[in-house]
Amino acid sequence: MKKALTLALSIVVLATLFCVSVFASDAVVISTAEELAALMQDSSKWAGSYKLGADIDLTGHSQRPIGNYTLPFGGSFDGDGHTVKGLNIRTSGTVGLFGVIEGTVKNVTVEGYVVNTFEASSAETKIEGKYPGAGGVAGVVLSGATLENCINRAEVDGPGNCGGVAGVIYNFSYAAVSISGCENYGTIYSTAGNCGGVFGRVYVSSSAYPAVTIKDCVNHTAQTLDVDNRNRLGGIAGYVRSEAGVVVFEDCTNEANISANNVDAAAKSNDYPYAGGIIGRIEAVSDPSSGVRVLKCSNTGDVTSGKYAGGIVTYIQRGEVCTDNVTDISECINTGDVKAPRYVGGIVGYTENKSVSSAYSGAYNCANYGTVTGGDFAGGICGRQYGFFVEECFSAGTTTGTTSGALVGPAEGAIYCETDECYYVDTVNAKAVGKTGTMCIELGMEAVSADVAKVQSTFKYLDFDNIWTIGENGPTLKMLTGESTSGNVNGDDKPVSPFVASRTYEGQFTDVTEDKWFYSFVKNAYEYNLANGTSTSKFSPDNKFTVAQALTAAANIHKVYYSKEVRAAYPGEAWYAPYVTYCIDNGIIGYGMFDSYDRNITRGEMAMVFASILPDSEYEAVREGSNSDVTEDMACHSAVTKLFAAGIVGGDAGTGNFRPNDEIVRSEACVIFTRIALDSERIK
Repeated sequence: MKKALTLALSIVVLATLFCVSVFASDAVVISTAEELAALMQDSSKWAGSYKLGADIDLTGHSQRPIGNYTLPFGGSFDGDGHTVKGLNIRTSGTVGLFGVIEGTVKNVTVEGYVVNTFEASSAETKIEGKYPGAGGVAGVVLSGATLENCINRAEVDGPGNCGGVAGVIYNFSYAAVSISGCENYGTIYSTAGNCGGVFGRVYVSSSAYPAVTIKDCVNHTAQTLDVDNRNRLGGIAGYVRSEAGVVVFEDCTNEANISANNVDAAAKSNDYPYAGGIIGRIEAVSDPSSGVRVLKCSNTGDVTSGKYAGGIVTYIQRGEVCTDNVTDISECINTGDVKAPRYVGGIVGYTENKSVSSAYSGAYNCANYGTVTGGDFAGGICGRQYGFFVEECFSAGTTTGTTSGALVGPAEGAIYCETDECYYVDTVNAKAVGKTGTMCIELGMEAVSADVAKVQSTFKYLDFDNIWTIGENGPTLKMLTGESTSGNVNGDDKPVSPFVASRTYEGQFTDVTEDKWFYSFVKNAYEYNLANGTSTSKFSPDNKFTVAQALTAAANIHKVYYSKEVRAAYPGEAWYAPYVTYCIDNGIIGYGMFDSYDRNITRGEMAMVFASILPDSEYEAVREGSNSDVTEDMACHSAVTKLFAAGIVGGDAGTGNFRPNDEIVRSEACVIFTRIALDSERIK
């Protein structure tokens, strides 16, 4: 059964994506090594706006990180696709091309060496109360910072908290951290642990929602960590800890082998190695808002460990106090082999959820094709299940070890959970669950043959409309193939509109009469159940449209198209919370896109929402041109252009302007609703 996941909406202070230029047009262009070296040395320039005009080789130049804890880099730096070569920074503390950032860094590749010479006794050793870090692009990323399309090809070395792109992501404030499109090709070396192919440590206690978003990041290079201290290694991140706020990993991929081992066989239990394809160790503790979500991530590398291992995540701890936000692994797939002496799983090795909140934690819609080998506590999906749901999952990888199971190893603990609506190939293991405790219930699980696994109709519990597809050897996830749904089709493979009129407009609204320009749009929106009045007799066409109302309309259109449902609100929850959750879970909006759901939405933001609710085939271009006041440096540019070409939005008479920063009114919103749903109403 599918479990509704509670989303905390009480505090959302992430900067909204307005239609404004991200970088100032007067950015200083840096085209020589001398100019970049000068920026490194002059802290008075660390709040400026910069852009690379060429590839730069720093060989032979004096180098130091740009920014530190005392004065972080707070400006903007656009590499514009260029490479900084000859990086050779060896210093104590925070090390990278940037030492500490709270501004924006994007579109830059680094090559060379980054070495943190800080003499740490462990990965927990701090400098004046803060963690040091080493990364090719940045040593430390602070609250409010953005990293976008940054690539590391440098070798990164340090005592601990090392990552290919960034060593530490540290958010103890109110502004969110946004990271996307970052990649690592470099090798990471460490003597004190907490390391990742892309990021070393992610540590948050923040009121922003989410506190940190890490999206579309990739590790390409094999990583090995042989230490006896905080041996946490992940293809994307080594150690993730939330003491307040949510950390989100989405659409991230590890393509290389991950191996973690102790040098000393007698190492303390807290320092046992944790090796994960995406994340080594997750802790959500201390506050009701704490949570970590791993969504649509994949691992293809082999994962081996001297103690614990997981194809996606090794270890998940969720404290009893964590009641407001879910910690889960959803729509993830592992194809690499996973091996460890104990607590080993194709998706997650060890789970311990002690919260009885309705915000259930679990692995949902995940697939494992890798071989899972462990001494005990081994499972195709989950090695050790404690208060952790396993639902709508599939495992085809052979699972061996004492008390091993095709889906779950031992299921134990004092918190209720289920293994339900799951499938496994009948040759992978004799048992679905290795050992069942009284609080962990086995429900709908089916063993299928390898041949039957290739037939879609076998899997009645899996959602093939939106999440799953049939691959060469059985169910796989659409996000890996790039496949998307395109709605219902008729015998000619032409889309059949799922939108039908379900009620009649008979002049109920005294402010919507036939002489008004918006009459037909409001009428259609009402009859097709796309919009309602503000009362039984008023539509209020000139009232502003709020973010919550826009997301509700978007969710309603999406659910009709895909034949899905929006859950009911929980007691005490905001009325719009289920619609916001639905839009996030279905990719209509991103995490933290809006700073408030009660404020009015702009026309540009409206376009960004409604350009994402249907598959691209439903936005077929029918005309050329664009709105002159929507330029390429605006966040809404691609969305407005897409809707304009599809005949869904137009421009003001005479000027053709879209007015992206103006707030939209209810009558204007109905134009978008109607043209989205009814092709006949679009501008041709």
